Amino acid sequence: MGLGKDTKPVYVNLSDGRFYESEDKEKNNPYGSLEGLITGLSFRDDMFENNKIRKCVISMTDGANNYVLNVRVNSSYFGSFVSFLKNADLSQPIKLKPGVKKDPKSDKTIGTLFVEQGGSFLKQFYTKDKPNGLPPFQKKKVNGNIVWDKTDYLEFLENVVEKDFKPQLRKELPKTAGLKSEPTETFVNADEEPADDLPF
Repeated sequence: MGLGKDTKPVYVNLSDGRFYESEDKEKNNPYGSLEGLITGLSFRDDMFENNKIRKCVISMTDGANNYVLNVRVNSSYFGSFVSFLKNADLSQPIKLKPGVKKDPKSDKTIGTLFVEQGGSFLKQFYTKDKPNGLPPFQKKKVNGNIVWDKTDYLEFLENVVEKDFKPQLRKELPKTAGLKSEPTETFVNADEEPADDLPF
């Protein structure tokens, strides 16, 4: 214990299937993974151009540095993150690896936030064949246009974070790892935001 200096957390952005430190405005130094123990999960609402953007705030530590990653709730990154994390042991470190791909049917970009633990990628808990209670999107007609209502789906995922994940969290961990510069050829970069699709 004893006296210690406060260290500011490293704020991390997720864009185009890569992690970037928030100070890296030009996106010159991408990272392929973020590793550590999840110490906090919360939600917050930001405003951008008069639109509310709900985010999941993921706090992690590698024993030497603290990291804060914001992920839009209304994104395929968040859906996949929750689905993979459901099969993780949250008392132990994990590694997050983002990726994006183009949907050949719609040409939209789908983001995925893979979760690795113990040297292996985890499988998704919520799948098309076994949704395990995850509500589907609802197809609705609004002002003559067909839209997909994700209200029940997103509320379900937030509830999983609040009731299933948060009670498992620890606060401390010996030094393991942090942001990693890794080969990125396995993922496809894209210039657009990820599509709001199911995580599977």
